[in-house]
Amino acid sequence: MFNRNLLSATQRLRFTVGQIAAVGALSSVASFSHATAIIPGPAGEFEKNYLEFILDHHYSGLRPTELAVGTDTVGPTESDPYPGNPPSYPSTPAKSTDPVVSDIAVTSNAAQREEIVIGQGFLDQWYGYTAALDVPPSGQVLIDSLEAAEAGAPFDIEFLMGFSLHHISAISRSLECLDHAVHSDLLSYCANIVEAQTEGVLKMRDQLQSEYGVDFNPPIPGGANEVPVPATLGLLAGALALLRFSRRRVTTR
Repeated sequence: MFNRNLLSATQRLRFTVGQIAAVGALSSVASFSHATAIIPGPAGEFEKNYLEFILDHHYSGLRPTELAVGTDTVGPTESDPYPGNPPSYPSTPAKSTDPVVSDIAVTSNAAQREEIVIGQGFLDQWYGYTAALDVPPSGQVLIDSLEAAEAGAPFDIEFLMGFSLHHISAISRSLECLDHAVHSDLLSYCANIVEAQTEGVLKMRDQLQSEYGVDFNPPIPGGANEVPVPATLGLLAGALALLRFSRRRVTTR
């Protein structure tokens, strides 16, 4: 049976910045702060476009994790009532035999489900709608490659490389969010994604090299390629984002 209680939310979603108090509790929809107004103009359009991107991105990441550890572990991709009738997939046994891959898959599945709920809440609160989810072409390419991969080491190598690239696309767009978004909760959300997914890419890179002798080093946006502790990136990015947000509020009064 599918048991999400096996997962540690604190392991997945952590973000603190020095003496700045918790800028966004991402473990529950109830933690959303109420927006004072819809953000007009380009900033508002950016926020909507980003959220629609990251929701589709996260939805497309559910099936790869389900293939890794099996439907009985994380539940079917469409187990939550996602709007828009997004693609559904048949039940599958676990294809991974690597405990590190299994841990990444279980943790990522839970984090992506949670962030989908949170992102939809942002759209609903701030802009009055929820997004119809879909799997983008790049996400389907990853799913197809993992469906075709032989169980065991071939699957695990394919997962580690493909899911790294999947993470990198989210990091790139989330760094843009830190430059262009206005809502403080969204800035916190994006900073968490940058931190967690940078850490994930570095972990997958290390596992490819240490376990399989595969050197796979695609550039990580934000200059984190040589950073051993990626939390530093998330802390600095979040602090800068909050500083920008504070300055915007001062200049718009």
